[in-house]
Order: sequence, then C-alpha cells, then structure tokens
Amino acid sequence: RNLRSEPLKAAETLAGESLPKAPIPIRFTLPKPGYVSLVIEKPDGFRVRNLVSETQFPAGENVVWWDGSDDLGRDADAAMHGVFNIPVRFVEPGAYRVRGIVRDAIRPHYEFSVYTTGDPPWTTEDSTGAWLANHSPPQAAAFVPASQSPTGKPVVYLGCYVTEGPSGLAWVDPADGRKLGGKKWVGGHWTAAPFLARDAGPNADPGTHVYVGSTWETEKNSGIGELRITALTQKGDKPIVKLSLGKLAEESPGAEERTEDLLGGIAVHNGIAVAAMNRENKLRFIDVSEGKEVRALSVPDPRGLIFDAKGDLLVISGNRLLRFPLGQGEPVILTATGLEDPQGITTDSQGNIYISDWGTSHQVKVFTPDGKFIRPIGKAGKPAAGKYDPLRMNHPHGIAVDDRGQLWVTEHDYMPKRVSVWTVDGKLVNAFYGPGKYGGGGALDPADKSKFYYADEGHGTLEFNLDWEKGSWSLENVLYRRTADEMKLSFRAGGPEQAVYRDGRRYFT
Repeated sequence: RNLRSEPLKAAETLAGESLPKAPIPIRFTLPKPGYVSLVIEKPDGFRVRNLVSETQFPAGENVVWWDGSDDLGRDADAAMHGVFNIPVRFVEPGAYRVRGIVRDAIRPHYEFSVYTTGDPPWTTEDSTGAWLANHSPPQAAAFVPASQSPTGKPVVYLGCYVTEGPSGLAWVDPADGRKLGGKKWVGGHWTAAPFLARDAGPNADPGTHVYVGSTWETEKNSGIGELRITALTQKGDKPIVKLSLGKLAEESPGAEERTEDLLGGIAVHNGIAVAAMNRENKLRFIDVSEGKEVRALSVPDPRGLIFDAKGDLLVISGNRLLRFPLGQGEPVILTATGLEDPQGITTDSQGNIYISDWGTSHQVKVFTPDGKFIRPIGKAGKPAAGKYDPLRMNHPHGIAVDDRGQLWVTEHDYMPKRVSVWTVDGKLVNAFYGPGKYGGGGALDPADKSKFYYADEGHGTLEFNLDWEKGSWSLENVLYRRTADEMKLSFRAGGPEQAVYRDGRRYFT
C-alpha cells in the first residue's frame, strides 16, 4: 500500500472488542491451517518490520494489523533493566510490500541422541537416565566394593565439579558402565563431587559409601571460600565439615573460577579425612565423627592423595610423590622424576601406584609400591585440534582401579568430555562421552546430514559422524580447540558450529 497517497486512518473496532486495531490491515488467505511469518519491506527488499513470526492461523481469510512502525531500533540499555524494548519509530511515507511464508505444523519424533552415554539420555525419576554434569567435565573417580556400596554390588563413583543437571555425581556398574544412580548437588548449592575418597581402613564407618570434597563460596557472592566435605551414607548425605577459607582472589568474576584450585584432593582412613589445600600449601586433617580439624601438616603444592593398604599416606607434592608413614612424621620421597604436572592418584590390589599426569604426556603413569616407574597408559601428547584419537587422554584427572582390574580415568576436558576405561597394562576397554552443555546445542551439516557439529561454549567444536539407520554416532574430529592466547570470547559464547558452503569450501560461524 502506498502510504504517501493515503493518510493513516484509525482502524475499525471489531465486534466484541473495545480496543481499536492498528490502522493498516494485512489480509491473506490460507487453503489450510498453518504457521505464518510476515515481513514488511521496501520495494528494493530492505526489511523494515518483522510483523508476524511462526504464528498459527486457521484456513480461510485472515488479517493482521500494522501500525506503520519499523523494528530497526535497538535497546542499548537492555542489559541494565533485563527487558528488551524496541523503540517505536514510524516508517517514512512511501511504497512497501508484504512477503510471507507458511508451513504445516512440525511433528517431531525421536531418532537418537548424540554425545551422551545416558540410557535413556534424559533424566528419569530413579536417576538412572542421562549421564554426568552439563557445566563441567568428569573430574573424580572412586571404586567402592559391594560391602560399602549403595547397591550391595561393586560400583564406580564418577564426579564432576559444578552442574545444573543432570548428575554431578553418578555411580555405575564396573562391568559395562551402566548408570545405577546419580544426584545433582552434594554438600551445598552448585557443587557436586570434584573429589572422591573411600575409607578402606579397618575402623571405617560401615554405613558410609564414599566421601566427597569440594570448595565454593560460603554464600552467593560472599567472596569467602568454603571447604565442604560430605559423607554419602545409607541414610543420606551427611555433612562432615564446612570450613571457611577466607577471602577469595578477585581477579576472576565467577565462584567456580576462584575456588577451583583451592583443593587438590581428599583421602580418608579410619575416620580421618585429609584435604590437600593447594594455595595454603598444607594438609588439613579432619575427624569425620566430630567434624573438626585436628591438625595440619605443611606440604608444598599438595594435590592428589590416597592412603595405601598399610595406612601410609601417599601425596603428590608439585611434581614429586611423597609417602608419609601412617600419615605422620617426615615424608619419604618415592619419586622426584618422570612427572610433569601430576593430578590424581590411586593404587591397585598389588600396591602399584597410578598417577594421572598432564604436561606434554597426558597419560596415566604406573609405579611400583616403592616408586619405580613401570609403564605409561595411553598415547603421549598434548590435547590438540585435529583427527580424534580415542587412545589419547585429554587432561586425565581422577582415577580408580576396580575389582575387575580396570583403570577408570576421568578426563577433565571439554573436547570431549570423557570417562575412559583401560586395562592396567594399557589397553582401552571402553569410553563414555558427554553430556552436552547447559541447554544442549549442535547443528547438522546443511549439505550432509551424516555430519553433526557441536560447540561447547567457548571451549571448541567437535565433529561427529551419524549413522541414521543404526541410530549411532562416532566422534571424528576436534575441529577447533581454543587456546589461551586466542581472542577472548564473551561469557558462554559458542564456538563455531554452523557450517556454510561457498565455492566448494566449508566455513563455520
């Protein structure tokens, strides 16, 4: 309609309605019900208004109304008041056209899920569905025998740091990794189970399955750090201690970033829990029955720790492995070479020691009980973009050996999130992937639906191959892995996952 030749007039009031409608009617006819989108454009195709979007209309004659304004303005202060407002501005007089598209109702049906181990992949009432945390990757592992298990059968606990779902802590069947149960938070808001420990001492509490250690803020935005140790018991979660750790560093805005490196690990023996406090350079000893700290021990850069079968405390200190006889006295240095950036530690039934190491290797390294190197597990190499190799670990962290002689490794990495299972002599047995980020994500290739791309916020982008007939998927490539020296992305910004083809080349936005 040419607005220059006809002045705007108030619209007639429809029967039964008291408010006048916008002055310009846009009429259209549908042969059957459908979902309609309408836009207003200048003759050259410049769009001035998105009038109707994905709105259902019945078959027959229909009308919508345009008030003559555009939607080109933007609310620069939306972040301050939380509601996005488009400033009203009338279009210039002239000729305009309406274009529209219509579609039938989309009736989705479930095919299969990508990048998840859960069966089913969604949350169920008994917590056996879905998998691990959305916000953070796997970080902790602990084997619990039948005598201490919540199921009466052996289980492996797997833990993550922070989650809003599905499970920040899960327990699985060692035989096949099937999820037997899970929970969201442990010990307080936001934190799940970044560190796990079982008390294998003769005087352990028989009603406790496993202990969980984490750090967070005392209250939201308090800026005060807190150590949380919780016992998972037959009667439910039992808080052991919540210790204030003082004012947090202010260089990072989020509680997760400021508290993640406060704790390096926990170990428990005969009712005494030991927390490795990284920044404090000490071990805190806590009586779990009293919920009180009983003593402290200075140790430089303490990380993963565990009590061995004799009750000696093994502690990673920087890149060294120390042994404290019965958790006291002066330590014995078991090894001072061969470790670059060690993280987690566990032992097997023979007393052999397993340590997850980063640096240039990203392997699990095996030592004799007296600290002599035996072998590595996994291919050596730093995490990198390129062809995905399941025989390489990315940031191996919490580890545990089960009663079947299998080594469980939680890989503290987003590209991909993975729990891998190995024989103790280094053969890959199984791997469990995912889940995706908060809110999900991913995109099919517009030219090849067998390719699926998934970006985990700013961490990077994965490429999967899909088999639609079998309803299965496989991880093929890490297309993009963000490095520390790259341009900083905005908070929770997505990596490139939308494929675009031009002149025979594939691009991503």
